Amino acid sequence: MQFASVEFDEPSLVWYFRSRVKGFLTPLNRRRAAEFMATPGPRFIILPTPNAGTLFANQPPNWKFFPTSGFNIAKGKHVDLTLVLKSE
Repeated sequence: MQFASVEFDEPSLVWYFRSRVKGFLTPLNRRRAAEFMATPGPRFIILPTPNAGTLFANQPPNWKFFPTSGFNIAKGKHVDLTLVLKSE
């Protein structure tokens, strides 16, 4: 499974997901996010929650969204992120 991030490039993404997926983290900008998710095969992307609603407003019904919020200790600020999952 491939995974990517937009506007959130923290080492913790690799630490958390590397043991569960065989792909490598692909850092993307907003313009390439939709292209990444449109590529065939299972994949997920992590991005700021407001961008998830904007970029994937008309996603297929089988895609799943997992929003979360918390405090980014490394940057010292609050973050709202969403994981968008496209399974097989």
